Amino acid sequence: MALMYMDTEEKEKAKVAAQIVLTKEPKVQSTAVRETQEEARKIMIMISVKGDSSTKILSFLLSFKEKAENIIAIGIEQEAE
Repeated sequence: MALMYMDTEEKEKAKVAAQIVLTKEPKVQSTAVRETQEEARKIMIMISVKGDSSTKILSFLLSFKEKAENIIAIGIEQEAE
């Protein structure tokens, strides 16, 4: 829903929808729930930062997240050895 609002430039409605996704406790945790929450976080970042800089900031945050996940995965692999 939040993505649909973003596509139609209804940022306030997108923000409300994203906040619901982030605050409502899921009945069951799953990959789909985590992915949806991640998308909601991206929407909140895009709404809170205006102009072209939002794309740069979002790109940076996603890159940072990927690097952190890789570091964690390497640490887990090393512990398993």
